[in-house]
Amino acid sequence: MLQAAVPIAAPWNARTRIAVPTPDGSGATIHPSVVDMGALWNGYRYWMCDTPYAAGDNQLENPSIWASNNRTDWVVPSGVTNPLVPPPGALVGFHSDVELVYDPDGARMILYYRTAWFTAAVVTSIELFAITSTNGSTWTAPVKVADLLVEPSARLSPAVVRMGVNQWRMWLWGNDVTGSTRTATNPLGPWAAPSALTLNGGPLHGWHGDVIRVGSTYYMAYSNVALEEMKVATSTDGIAFTAPATSTLITRSTTRWDHTVYRPTLVNGPEPGFLSVWYSAVSAPSPGGHAIGFTRIPISAWT
Repeated sequence: MLQAAVPIAAPWNARTRIAVPTPDGSGATIHPSVVDMGALWNGYRYWMCDTPYAAGDNQLENPSIWASNNRTDWVVPSGVTNPLVPPPGALVGFHSDVELVYDPDGARMILYYRTAWFTAAVVTSIELFAITSTNGSTWTAPVKVADLLVEPSARLSPAVVRMGVNQWRMWLWGNDVTGSTRTATNPLGPWAAPSALTLNGGPLHGWHGDVIRVGSTYYMAYSNVALEEMKVATSTDGIAFTAPATSTLITRSTTRWDHTVYRPTLVNGPEPGFLSVWYSAVSAPSPGGHAIGFTRIPISAWT
């Protein structure tokens, strides 16, 4: 069942967390990404990838997949064994920051994930990988998509949008360095050199985020570096973003499940005039200290 009607004004925090059947049994996840297929696709309309993260254990933080027909009740699809990608090993590296998109040209789902590699307990490289599926159950072997340490700072939380046939754009956040965007003619790369994002003419700083395209407008949501709020902005070119007068739509709560705000993921509709929003939060009352919630926000809030 969907949660009760959203508040009539910001903040639009989700009232409760969502139960997710993680392979470790904790229900703790940290980085959701949701795709709305618009109709049933292999039995489900909504597909979500995420990474389990009980007690902050990065060896559990491996790409996994779930499906739903109502946005809040998620199941492991038939034929799937999570995680889809095993952990590299505690002294080798860890996975993180998944992103799920549908590629209509290839009739396939694409799941991106980030892997940090260690040498003598020091991160020496960060790479972006992808796996693909034509049915949501069987997935290909990983392929390397990009290096994420070639920019001024390690890049976080890829968000990918298909702009048209052979036209793709990716956004990456940079913590204390402004976010960036890249383009490609193939979603598996190669990706062009990055361009810096701007927000109201200045740098765009964020922790983890998502971008979708509705019509000719890009809608962005991201957590601020302090993990205290979810902020939003729009753009017509995917590079220069503008924040509305009230840019914070979700705030941290000290009395409910979402003690901090981590990674949002956006879907247009299905209710006219609304975006569906799932976001993760770090919260001691939640299983394993991490969870996700669902809310709906008027698209007008972005402008």
